[in-house]
Amino acid sequence: MIIGDTAQILLFLNRDFLLNLDLQKNLQRAVINNRQGNFQQAIANYTKAVELNPYYPIAYNNRANIYSHIEKYEQALADYNKAIQLNPNNFKAYINKGLVYYKQGKYEQALVQYDRGIEINPNYAFAYYNKGLVDQQKGNKQQAIKHFLKAGNLYKQQKNKVFYQKTLNQLRKLRKN
Repeated sequence: MIIGDTAQILLFLNRDFLLNLDLQKNLQRAVINNRQGNFQQAIANYTKAVELNPYYPIAYNNRANIYSHIEKYEQALADYNKAIQLNPNNFKAYINKGLVYYKQGKYEQALVQYDRGIEINPNYAFAYYNKGLVDQQKGNKQQAIKHFLKAGNLYKQQKNKVFYQKTLNQLRKLRKN
């Protein structure tokens, strides 16, 4: 090995390390800003992160979650699509994309996304819960009950007491009507 080669390798490694460090800082800042309700700043942090590494699907997914929260649905869908393109097995991106469609009243499109998420992870209770909400909105009481029961069983198995109770409340509400 030639000394010049070693210097070039070291320079490259240092540059790569600094870029990764900057990426991690922006991701951490984004999480903090999001938790504090500084959504525009969190979006800016995630934007910087994807500029540093455009192949990091979690950054797109998390930025999309914020866009969805502040009702910028087209931006959210674009970011969810990018996250899915980078990682087609990211079941949460499909579920989150379904939530955007649900918020827009596009129930059939929401169901398609929930089903895609379930294909990847059939034990993700939140997907069944969301399907129940769609069915409830569409007036499909029996389908809603079926999906809430599935969600409830999964939440119970996973010892998620909060969402198990939330699901039971939805079932009670449905059965009263």
